[in-house]
Order: sequence, then C-alpha cells, then structure tokens
Amino acid sequence: MQPRLPPELTDAILDHLANERTTLATCALASKVFLPRARIHIFDNIALSHPRLGHSPAYFLAFLEHNPWAAPLVHTLSI
Repeated sequence: MQPRLPPELTDAILDHLANERTTLATCALASKVFLPRARIHIFDNIALSHPRLGHSPAYFLAFLEHNPWAAPLVHTLSI
C-alpha cells in the first residue's frame, strides 16, 4: 500500500500554487487526488480576452455545456 498525504496537506500544497495554473494543471493530471482542489483554483478566475487563443465567450460557453461541473467553480469572469 502506498503512503498517502493527509487531505489537509494536499489542499495546502495546491492552495499555495493557486496562481500557478500550469503547475496546477500538471498536478491535476498527475493524480486524481489533486484534481478537485486544482480545479477550484484553475477555474476561479476566467479571462475571455484573447479570442485568437480560443478564449472567446462562445468557446467558453461550449466548454461549460460539455463540462457542467466547471460552472460552479467560476467566481470571476472577465470579458
């Protein structure tokens, strides 16, 4: 059996990385244990200011239609 970190410790680690989206995405891919907390930080603040990069309102709406779990995680949406 593999040793596991207490949930409070994994949450604290991911909270510390809150402003590091690339690192959070890597953590989310590395372990399903990290996924829920990483998503909280990744989707907290969404900016739709770069349509050429796929950050358009239409793209984000389509994303939410296919991933309804993400909508409650968005606290700030900048257009």
